[in-house]
Amino acid sequence: MALGVASVVVGTLIGRHIEGPTGSATHLYLIILAPTGYGKDWPLQCGTKLMDAVGASDLLGPSEWASAPGFERRLARNPLMACFMDELGDELSLVNNHNSNAWVSKIIGTLKKCYNAWGIVITAEKVKEESEKITWPAPSIVGAATPESFFSALQPRDLESGFANRLVILPFEGSRRPPEQATSPKADQPPKELIEMLKRLPRQPGILDKPPNGPPTRKRVEWSTGAEDVYIAFSKKMDDFETNDRKRYELGMRACENATRWATNVAVGRGSPTVDKEDIAWAIAWTELSIEAACGGFERYMREYFEFPKMCDIVGEAICFATTHNASKQMSTHDIYHRFGRNQRWGNELDKVIAHLLKAGRIERSSYNPPLGGRTSEGFKWIGEG
Repeated sequence: MALGVASVVVGTLIGRHIEGPTGSATHLYLIILAPTGYGKDWPLQCGTKLMDAVGASDLLGPSEWASAPGFERRLARNPLMACFMDELGDELSLVNNHNSNAWVSKIIGTLKKCYNAWGIVITAEKVKEESEKITWPAPSIVGAATPESFFSALQPRDLESGFANRLVILPFEGSRRPPEQATSPKADQPPKELIEMLKRLPRQPGILDKPPNGPPTRKRVEWSTGAEDVYIAFSKKMDDFETNDRKRYELGMRACENATRWATNVAVGRGSPTVDKEDIAWAIAWTELSIEAACGGFERYMREYFEFPKMCDIVGEAICFATTHNASKQMSTHDIYHRFGRNQRWGNELDKVIAHLLKAGRIERSSYNPPLGGRTSEGFKWIGEG
């Protein structure tokens, strides 16, 4: 939980000034997930205390969303900020609620635009309010929520639109509740040596005196020897998922960008003039854990109900993929119902989908006998159009 806060504090203080080796920015959307009672609020409070102590309270963004226009007005005044948000699942539920105000629901679109490195956002012109140009918006987010409230608040469109793959979801499975600890007045204040180190970070002039006004000068941090090779290998690994794991591919489409931002924050935070192999390797390891957490969380908690034609296509694609890639040359009945059972609204849609695909001649029944013996697996294989 402290890791996300630490990275965002550094990334905000050096934001809109430090440019990573791929032209990346330093702001991140980090999600802390843990069950209730695990103390998620304290790291968020620590982030606020650190920003106050270093004299950067003007760079503290809102802890809740009221509307997209309101958030844009704040970005126009201060395009660099860190938002520490508790109960993020509730905030996303409000945004994604179909009955909510349209101005609230558009906040996700604004966040998607702001994620882009060194982008420019032109706000909509309204009655008695001219449009504004926001140069290089760089809001960071550290959001805390329980896994169930967070994943259930997201909608399938958040995956399809690319919002979900902009998020760095910190691993949560297997975590244990921190033990109770004795407190003291000193524990409530950041260490002085930490504050001094944060003040020495490279940053745009005047950032601790007033909110930045206009685009500052960018300073690029390059790869050290061998670091780019590690990055390129990771990029190829993520690209390969396109043909063998579509969901992992979609959730990891910005994994390379997130890893580079994280590695840049770590490198600059520790005083390195370059992003080294150890920085990017560390960031990649965390990014891969984040993708695992995302895949597991979406599969376990998110509900997506398909219309019948779409469900036929999706189940058919899964059977086609299994026929091509699985040793059994089929997709077992158990796997079909295990994978798509949660997508049924009434509980009998899969039966109808299988019956339709059989009648249409796109699949046929099959069975698989393991070569080393064992139970025969009944299932279906693809015979229809590709």
